[in-house]
Amino acid sequence: RTLVANLRKNTAGRRIRLPFQRTIQKHDTCLPASLSAAMSAGGLTVAVDDIATEVTFGGTPDWAAAAWLRDRAFHVRAFTVTSGLAIRLIHHRIAFVLFWDAEEGGHAVAVVGLDERAGTLLVHDPSMLRTTEYLLTILDQRSSPLGFRGMAVVGQDRSADLDALLPPDSAVVEAAQDYGRVLAAHGPSATVPIVADVVERFPSHPGGRYLQAVRLLDAGQAGQAQQELLELLQEYPDAPAVRVKVMAACRAIGNLAGLRQVLADIVERGVL
Repeated sequence: RTLVANLRKNTAGRRIRLPFQRTIQKHDTCLPASLSAAMSAGGLTVAVDDIATEVTFGGTPDWAAAAWLRDRAFHVRAFTVTSGLAIRLIHHRIAFVLFWDAEEGGHAVAVVGLDERAGTLLVHDPSMLRTTEYLLTILDQRSSPLGFRGMAVVGQDRSADLDALLPPDSAVVEAAQDYGRVLAAHGPSATVPIVADVVERFPSHPGGRYLQAVRLLDAGQAGQAQQELLELLQEYPDAPAVRVKVMAACRAIGNLAGLRQVLADIVERGVL
């Protein structure tokens, strides 16, 4: 119904499909496959197996893939994807990866085009044979404290173009990416400067609050983390990452009633 309404309302507009190399993922390689497809739209060539062999094991951490690409002189940026930003990126012929979070892992797809009349993004999902489309309006929903996360990769010759398109608060999503990298390499104490910097620069951004709570949880301060996470869950009840962290905090302090309530809310919303 939304699609038909868009087509009736928008009598003009282009259907832009960037040229890209279609890729089909192997097990747990959706991010390398999506990166390869998105980068090919900009004339860049990276083999899926080259990335996956180095950084994929039970999935691919976004920070690991970003570090791998930067080591090879690519310009990598992470950001919150909104409908307006998605349109600007495609108009500038920059395809990008869109992340879908889930309780156990998640999925990554490549956004490779735009239908202005239909109000949709053209999406290559590496787990599917055909191109699919997403309504642009889904990107403006309050999905999580970090929003819908995206990542774009360009050559150094287009680094200034990409940087100019991204809003300042992209630094929050990039800090979340850095948090994962530093936590894996050096432990929770090393993440303190990352979180402190984000909170100071973006004091009202929910992503800063989320990173603060996650840092407390990773540092073993589950009691302090739980309250902030529960408040975030009230604001973002469908955010898988927040739900997982809330349940971890509840388990850590033995709050089984809180744990049951989170699970009950998921089931009740699903039924409705």
